[in-house]
Amino acid sequence: MLLVLPLLVACNRNTSQKPESSSPSSTSEKTSTPATSTPDLADKFQVTFDLNYTNAPQASVVSVDKGGKVTKPSDPTRTGYTFDGWYLDTGLTNQYDFDNTVTASFTLYAGWLDSSITYHTITLHYNYDNIVKNYKIEDGEKLTQPEVVREGYAIEDWYTDEALTARAIYGMKVRNDMDLYARWFKTTVMEAEYNPNLWEMSGPGFSGAASDKSMVVRDDANYPMGASNGYYVSYLYSKGLTFEFDFTVNKAATATLIARWSAEMKDFSIDGDSYQVSVNGVNISYDKISFTNVPGMGAQQKHKFDDYKLNTINLVEGENKIVLTTNNDFPMGATATAAAPLVDCLKLAATDDVVIDYEEDKTLIVGR
Repeated sequence: MLLVLPLLVACNRNTSQKPESSSPSSTSEKTSTPATSTPDLADKFQVTFDLNYTNAPQASVVSVDKGGKVTKPSDPTRTGYTFDGWYLDTGLTNQYDFDNTVTASFTLYAGWLDSSITYHTITLHYNYDNIVKNYKIEDGEKLTQPEVVREGYAIEDWYTDEALTARAIYGMKVRNDMDLYARWFKTTVMEAEYNPNLWEMSGPGFSGAASDKSMVVRDDANYPMGASNGYYVSYLYSKGLTFEFDFTVNKAATATLIARWSAEMKDFSIDGDSYQVSVNGVNISYDKISFTNVPGMGAQQKHKFDDYKLNTINLVEGENKIVLTTNNDFPMGATATAAAPLVDCLKLAATDDVVIDYEEDKTLIVGR
């Protein structure tokens, strides 16, 4: 299982954020907030420089013209640490580019490296738009898969060579600087709420049942779940209920199947047996997916949608079919007699020469 999440994750980055040893509260870290609440003026924005450690000097604030650039200040100093740049987040995953123009007020956080620790640099070659980023990892720490997002594409994997022949080995201990190179697959999104097969479907909810277009639910604007098109499909809570996605492919190919799912009512888990996914009549396996901290029915805040990488699948030239089948009798409550995810969409990630055509019926998105 793999979540495709935003931006890269720096391994143990926070180990470099230890407070000064002289601090009376040396076991806790500071959670920084902007040092100013000054509203944006019509032609001015505020940029806050937060030194980002306990008992640090007060953050400084500069005013920048709308559309201008903020001047990079002199590197700050800190006893026992090396300055490692200015970041847009306290997790130190998104280093700021001072060539960017300023379009809103924001805070920059200082990154620090403990001078007593040996670090190695992981350089990420995104392989599009000349994007190259890097982060530091402590000597001996294990390599994890960098998490990145590119609109319209899914990461196939990271490689240690430019020719993309040697896959990165996640879990290996890092002893030297490394370069990683991304390989991307183009994604085709099959929105559940546009699926013409809904006209032949019905299913139970927590109380009562729904059919065809009434199974389509609008994402709550005040408490959004992150549905990719603002709608999703529910009412799949009955053993044996199937949800079929039909599409055509221009050539036989392999693709990565990604499901964008969420949950409601209560916590539960599914796997390739309890919630079956078949491709052209063949069930595929996938790692167990657990939906936890799910708000109960009636809660305003909803569980967020996430992308789940299920497996690599084989597609045939011409007509193809993916079928989701609820195959359990886990009681969800009231008339919902089986566990099933909320379905936002399915994504197929393949090479650029693979053309996938998914039939859509946009009259279905009326919500309820």
